[in-house]
Amino acid sequence: MSERLAAGDLDQLDDVDRLDDLDRLDDVDPENEFTLLEDTAGDAGLDWHGPPLVGRRWFNPTTGGHLSAVLWGPGPPQVVFVHDAGRSARQWDAVILALGLPAASLDLPGHGRSNWRRDGRYEPTRLAAAVGEAIASFAPRARLVVGSGLGGLTALVVAARRPELVRRLVLLDTLPGAGRARRRAVGDAPASRTDAVRQLASTFPPDAQGLPGAGSPSGVQGRSAAGGLRGAEGFLRREVLFGTVGEPDGSWAWRHDPAVAAASYDPSPLWDHLAGAAPTVVHGAGWLSSDDLDVLARRAPRARIVAGDGSGSGSDLETQQPVALAGHLLDVLAAAQTSTAPAGTDATTPTNGQGART
Repeated sequence: MSERLAAGDLDQLDDVDRLDDLDRLDDVDPENEFTLLEDTAGDAGLDWHGPPLVGRRWFNPTTGGHLSAVLWGPGPPQVVFVHDAGRSARQWDAVILALGLPAASLDLPGHGRSNWRRDGRYEPTRLAAAVGEAIASFAPRARLVVGSGLGGLTALVVAARRPELVRRLVLLDTLPGAGRARRRAVGDAPASRTDAVRQLASTFPPDAQGLPGAGSPSGVQGRSAAGGLRGAEGFLRREVLFGTVGEPDGSWAWRHDPAVAAASYDPSPLWDHLAGAAPTVVHGAGWLSSDDLDVLARRAPRARIVAGDGSGSGSDLETQQPVALAGHLLDVLAAAQTSTAPAGTDATTPTNGQGART
């Protein structure tokens, strides 16, 4: 490996045209994986008050292998987060920092630091048993489960099978067969970490206004400057840093199982689970269409629909607006104390990341 670039030098990478510098970053050892949280807080506009109480834990489900989670804060986790296909538990760092509550963020089987499945099957119904056991182990009294993409649909199955573990459910831009449920994991090994950034950026939805694509560093920069990936640059770098592994021959590989990219399943039966769970669906820009939301209102009338911040397009709320998303989650928790069956459409007020209204 060439010259090591220390974590403190990551500010040198602010210019997206210098993405080749990523190849100078050595793979970070597990015990050092939280050294960049101050950068995460800074990108989200949060004040830094020193390292939070955070650590990685493992659990051995009866389905085999081990499942990893990142636990945040003192005391039992109040919120559980489950990520998209091809992402990891670290997808939620900025939101959890803004939320300020004890939380558990899971690595799905075949992702992050969790073991790959022996059968190479990554449908929500296949993952739900291990994820349910993990919630029961790490956060049995959690008040809220938040999921997106593959993780959101898996949480939906857990809610149907073990409702005592999913007291409240938030789906982020995710419906069966729509929105982030269609997001595919990257299947090919990256040629370099620069290539990995391009690959990861390509999993964001195409921008409706025809901004440059993510096939080159300048394309990433063009989309970012115009709003398509605004706020995502730091996330992309950190996700690549922790989501790739250097091989002995000098090549790079993603931590997630390549079979995740080939996962195929019929999402239609999950609509029955969604109607029963009556989740809150938070949507931003670029993932769910008005037609998708009409279908949701018709097929799951007890679900709540919350419009996230609509600025920008083609990005993810947890990377683009983590503080606002944390505010929406706090509102869901507050509503849970006064209502047991929320329904209809709701617009919520974001917080400043410390639980105070803005």
